[in-house]
Amino acid sequence: MIKKYYQIKQIELGTMQNYAYLISYNNHKAILIDPGWDYAKVIDILNNLELKAILLTHGHFDHCTAVPDLQQKFNVPVYISRFEPDLYRPKISLIDIDDEEELVFDNLIVKCLHTPGHTPGSQCFLIDHNLFTGDTLFLDGCGRWDLPFSSKSDIKDSIQKLKTLSDETIIYPGHNYHELASDNLRHQKIVNPCFQENF
Repeated sequence: MIKKYYQIKQIELGTMQNYAYLISYNNHKAILIDPGWDYAKVIDILNNLELKAILLTHGHFDHCTAVPDLQQKFNVPVYISRFEPDLYRPKISLIDIDDEEELVFDNLIVKCLHTPGHTPGSQCFLIDHNLFTGDTLFLDGCGRWDLPFSSKSDIKDSIQKLKTLSDETIIYPGHNYHELASDNLRHQKIVNPCFQENF
């Protein structure tokens, strides 16, 4: 088995406490998850890394406002769930991905998990035991279901799907709504009311 070499950098951006994630690997390459808001800050954080792709957990503006400029500058593919409606798709070239699809970047493997509810095409990205949940699952909470195309029943099903992952899975949410920046799934299954039967 090839050992994976990567680092995770959590970046807070914008006025809505968004988290973007920079995954650097093989010393000089990187992918970005949900780079919203501050294009200049993202460029500074990339520094001399070679950007290879952008992954979107969903298409709400606060998760992707920097994407058009980044795509234009770096000419990289931008991946989104094939289930995301046109209303939430950035007006750029996109590559649709499916549930359980794996994206391979050299020795970095990203598994895409379709988790509808917040939007029809919401998805999470799993790298080893690291789960980037966007607005599907927060620490001690979950995303809104009162928006156009949202569904509480779908988000409940999606959270149950995530519940089957390893207890060692580390949750990296899409917003800074908690005193912790991340947490393991074992603890969240205890303290997060969205995991409870009466949710």
